[in-house]
Amino acid sequence: MSNNKTVLITGAASGIGFNIAKVFYNAGYQVVMTDKDPELLYQSAKKVGVDVISLILDVTSKKQWTSTIDEIVKQTGKLNCLINNAGIGSPNDIEKICEKHWDMTLDINLKGVMWGCHFGLKEIKQHGGSIINISSIMGKKPMSNIPAYAASKAGVISLTKTMALWAAENNYPVRCNTILPGFTRTAMMDQALKDSDDPESLLSGFKKLSPINDLVSTQSIAEMALFLDSDKAQHITGAEFVVDGGYCI
Repeated sequence: MSNNKTVLITGAASGIGFNIAKVFYNAGYQVVMTDKDPELLYQSAKKVGVDVISLILDVTSKKQWTSTIDEIVKQTGKLNCLINNAGIGSPNDIEKICEKHWDMTLDINLKGVMWGCHFGLKEIKQHGGSIINISSIMGKKPMSNIPAYAASKAGVISLTKTMALWAAENNYPVRCNTILPGFTRTAMMDQALKDSDDPESLLSGFKKLSPINDLVSTQSIAEMALFLDSDKAQHITGAEFVVDGGYCI
């Protein structure tokens, strides 16, 4: 099955990005998975499908973005959908935070998305499609001990709106939306649990933060991304989609 669309997913070697790759592959897309971790990326790509394209990409590098887009066009002829998913995050409150932590978080989580939008738009506008940026509920309803992460994810929400407006005002056939995942079992959460003296209580605490008393599945986020790139979402742009079990209510 093929829908003749090519999708590029950043940070696709694990977590949300990996599940997005699986869902889009099953929907007939030509999937391009990118990540900074070569070994994990290649292993993950094999699990998704034999014809998945895997490319190394540091989202903070303009040079690598250019070469990645060029390689996708060379291999598939076009790019229809970009999902800016790559991101990092760890606790570091405003009194203890260092410049290195702040700069690295903003570089990957916000500048990386900006470069994705910048370079992705140039190709997607030629064929029509969408850009989907993965933000976080921490960009909308933050906790006190993650100022860099929260600021970066709030920036992604605002950046998405400006992207959507720019595309619309220039009559580009490109929509841009953002997904705000809730507490999800990803590598970030696994690290927090590993560092905890009482991981079971911490995991229970994460679940209780949402009214439905459960974590958000990466599958739910992936299905939302698929919907946003579909024809069913043709009039949706510049919007925020919160998938959080009710945390932001």
